[in-house]
Amino acid sequence: MKSGKNLADLTNENKAHILRYLIHHEGISRIELSAATGLRPASITKIIQQLIEQELVTETGLSEGSKGRRSISLSFNYKKYSVLAIKLNWSRLKIDLMDFKGNSQEELYSINFPPLCIERMDEITSLIAQKVNEICCRHNNILAAGVACFGPLLYENGDVLFEPGNTESHRDEDCCYSYPLLNRLREQIQIPLFVELEAVAGALAYWWFRTNCDPTQKLMHIFAGEGIGGGFIINGRRLSDFLDNAFEFGHIIINANGDKCTGGCIGCLQTYCSFTSLVRRTQARLSNYPKSTLSSRQDTLTVYELIDAMNAGDDCATDAIMDWGFYLGCGIASILPLFTPDVVVISDIMVRCGTPLLNAIERSIHLHKHYAYKTPKLIFAEPDNDLILLGAATIAIDKVLSNPGKYFPSN
Repeated sequence: MKSGKNLADLTNENKAHILRYLIHHEGISRIELSAATGLRPASITKIIQQLIEQELVTETGLSEGSKGRRSISLSFNYKKYSVLAIKLNWSRLKIDLMDFKGNSQEELYSINFPPLCIERMDEITSLIAQKVNEICCRHNNILAAGVACFGPLLYENGDVLFEPGNTESHRDEDCCYSYPLLNRLREQIQIPLFVELEAVAGALAYWWFRTNCDPTQKLMHIFAGEGIGGGFIINGRRLSDFLDNAFEFGHIIINANGDKCTGGCIGCLQTYCSFTSLVRRTQARLSNYPKSTLSSRQDTLTVYELIDAMNAGDDCATDAIMDWGFYLGCGIASILPLFTPDVVVISDIMVRCGTPLLNAIERSIHLHKHYAYKTPKLIFAEPDNDLILLGAATIAIDKVLSNPGKYFPSN
């Protein structure tokens, strides 16, 4: 394997380093940038001039420098380019155009569909390609697209796996099947495209936009949607960068004698914290709560109605959701000896349960964790902000900024 680097490679790396710093430190001077990056002032001056000529960096005025001297401020040019964010889960597709600050450019496309099986994937990828190409025809400044998708995801080739039996045909129901998601999309879409597991994309988005890329933060993101997924950022890198596979948090075993999930695990977190499990467990206990407002919804109960009932004070809904928090806290405690995150961010539908659920999760962590490990700070993401969709954009932004020589047009 060749490891040597020529001048062009080093210049490209330095540009990436500068752009990544500028995107989170607006209004910095050349001298401050030199001190922050460790590059010599002469190198900074040369590279900044190239980036200004490419319209990637702008001079934004004067700022107060050291010893009272006035310095020219620099900022990343957020208005110049955009990326596409694509969120694909089991029953919904969302596509949006975003700038490098993660702001929507009013091109949101959203559609619901029946739960996916492998036979419908060609139809879905064709729909994604159609919408992406339509948006690209309207905007000539799109550099790349990021896809945040359901898992399991095979990182070596971008394939997604379907559980045994998740098929409309008479295939072997004891076998899982893979679908070449990344390759199918790249065949139909001309701009660079990258795929990441949805929970990992959400972790990167929170670290990028909420912690300002703090390299000291060990951050875990839990996607509490239709299922349970987890993603890690450690030392500024995704855990998948080191392991070359996904971190399937939902299939951590929390009860060796529990039920079997559809993927074959016995007693995993998914069997206790999926929406299907939560609704089923609530329905089973309704007979013990004759005054519950959910009694009339015995056969048609949804997780949304369950959350609304909890927030309205329904005892059955409250107890069911507190149990859900107990199981999730058990799952978090089980990974502390391995990764010890400083912060655990939980996003998607379950965060609408608010502080009572957050407190239940924290109590469970305290109950189950080893004394040597500290309890991470628990945060519910903003319920109205789609952290996974933002994560899809962040995947594209992160990749583009990692190799500016490849992805940004040169003059």
